[in-house]
Amino acid sequence: VAILDTGKLIDKITGGNTAIPQVDDSRDIKDIQILIFNVADSYFGVDMEQVDEVIDPPPGVDMEEVQAFHKALSFSEAAIAYQEPKILFIKGDSGYACPIKIDRMTDITDMPISAIQPLPPLLEGQSEAIWGATFFNGELVLLVDFYKISSLESIKTNE
Repeated sequence: VAILDTGKLIDKITGGNTAIPQVDDSRDIKDIQILIFNVADSYFGVDMEQVDEVIDPPPGVDMEEVQAFHKALSFSEAAIAYQEPKILFIKGDSGYACPIKIDRMTDITDMPISAIQPLPPLLEGQSEAIWGATFFNGELVLLVDFYKISSLESIKTNE
């Protein structure tokens, strides 16, 4: 039977440096910052990493010329009245930002990743751009990836 002093053995192997290495957890993502908005009494959220800026429509801008969110997602061809329209600019490659009309910007909030749920099977495949759901202030929020909206694909390639 051999009896070893593991402390001395570890000191010999490590040269006396037995400090526990520090793990850089700055890359450990626990929250995602989400911009929440409402279109036709439905709530949507987008990762702020995709958003360049959100502005009120400047005077003289014809909001009918700005692509509406519900049409970009092909949700409805019906006329939807945007009560408090904003222009959201989606970040694109080469600094290009694509405008899209949203309505009733509700909040920008840090959402824990653990609060985000996959879509129920019934909703899967309805739109490739909707990737998950969460609740905010008791409302269901569908999470949208603007880069997966086919009518906005040019923002990634600046075409």
